[in-house]
Order: sequence, then C-alpha cells, then structure tokens
Amino acid sequence: MLAEGGVFRMVLPDLEILIDEYRRSSLPSRSEIFIRATLMGMEQRNRSLRGLVESFMGNSRHLWLWDYSGLEAELSKAGFTSIRRATFGDSQHSQFVAVEAKDRWMSALGIEAGK
Repeated sequence: MLAEGGVFRMVLPDLEILIDEYRRSSLPSRSEIFIRATLMGMEQRNRSLRGLVESFMGNSRHLWLWDYSGLEAELSKAGFTSIRRATFGDSQHSQFVAVEAKDRWMSALGIEAGK
C-alpha cells in the first residue's frame, strides 16, 4: 500500500499510440507488430518444466491495455490525486529518475500520481 503523501509512477504501453501506429501502417504484418508491441500475444509456449515455472512466476506479459483517460479515472477512484502524464526523466523524485530506462518509454504511457 502506498502511504499518505507518497508518489506512484508507472510506465506501460499506451493503447492510443499503439492503435494510431497500427492504423497508419500499411504493412501486411501490422497486426503481428501490434500484438508484439502490446506484449499480449505469445508466439510459442515453452512446455518444459522451466517454461511452466517461468510462466507461473514471471509477469512480463500484459493482461490489459490502457489509455490516459481510462487509467486516470481508475487512479482517481482508488484515491490518487495530482494525477498527470509523465515523461522519461521528468520526476522531481530522484528515486524514479535513478531506475528509469529510456527504451521503456517508447510508445508508452507514463503516469505519476500522489496518494
């Protein structure tokens, strides 16, 4: 749980950007590119014991996609305030700046909110 006065920051695929990129593309493989970019698809399933464990314990696939307005509404319902779009390296909190990677912000939705 986030303590009162704390700051929450996240970066995730931006549904609006991904849809715009999909619509602008004329490539026959645009649907594959879209699914790969969302991290929602699975090209092949590793059925080994290791693969099952990684699938069970890992969490690198997205189960849901958001746009800013939808996520802003959900964060507000959860009691967050000062909700704003965030961009790479724009936080006033050095803890976030220290762990951000620029490549994760490509076609991404960044949000920072207070509690």
